[in-house]
Amino acid sequence: MRISNDSKVKLMQAVVYVFAILTLVFYFDWSLFIYSLILGWFWFGIAGSLCLHKLSSHAVFVPKNRLIKWVLLWFGTIATLGSTIAWAAGHREHHATTDKKTDPHRPYGSLFHKFKMWFYYFPTWVIDPMLVKDLAADPDHRFFHRNYYKVIFAYIIILGLIDFRFIGYFYAVPVLCTLFGISWATVIAHVPQLGYFSWRTYDTEDYTYNSNFWNILLIGEGYHNTHHACPWLWNTAISKGEWDMGAWLIKLIGHPNSKPPLPHPPIRTGKALRQELQAVKAKLRKDNHE
Repeated sequence: MRISNDSKVKLMQAVVYVFAILTLVFYFDWSLFIYSLILGWFWFGIAGSLCLHKLSSHAVFVPKNRLIKWVLLWFGTIATLGSTIAWAAGHREHHATTDKKTDPHRPYGSLFHKFKMWFYYFPTWVIDPMLVKDLAADPDHRFFHRNYYKVIFAYIIILGLIDFRFIGYFYAVPVLCTLFGISWATVIAHVPQLGYFSWRTYDTEDYTYNSNFWNILLIGEGYHNTHHACPWLWNTAISKGEWDMGAWLIKLIGHPNSKPPLPHPPIRTGKALRQELQAVKAKLRKDNHE
């Protein structure tokens, strides 16, 4: 089974942009647009957060039954970010080399490189299948991996037969919402200057930070620092005043794992946070040039 960050996925994402722009320019409808944004918010939560991230990449929960699992895998496939197997492989590699020069998601370099990272345009690379041997052995993940484009095109055709505009409003725009949500975790959540306005729970060797704003906008994916320190957590709200909407969904549809978070120092904000991120920056610069 071929596992890679396929250039065909990039082509599909380009098609998504074209459909979204053409729909909004030539067939704009306020009601459909609002529905598409609401759907996009839920789509990111189900496809991006629950399926691709928490289920496929980190296995923080087990769906309560196979029907729920198939629904999650279907949404994760329609998200057009690559199959659940391929996406999880890239994400696991990202966790292993976060913010280092070997990190496939590293948003550092020229302005053009950062621009490409925001639009999720990573260089094509062949992924070590051993990173996802658990998913490759799973018949459900294998089915959606092998039938990836068939599942997407079937959905597009059904929408087009109902109403051609629906391809834009109920596929392209929601997929873009998911794409931008994932791009936040890839780019913005790893920019140290933006972290100055947030807090860090763990002193990780990367630029990650926690944010309530992004936590609301991205259904529980805002506590990125906590996630990188404890990627096995199904609920990243571990401190007073934090909440994780994704965790509420996991309790509803799945059986979460029981592994607790690591102990952590007092939360850092303000000057202490800036000093910590500067220290991380200095260390990463040294490591990336050695």
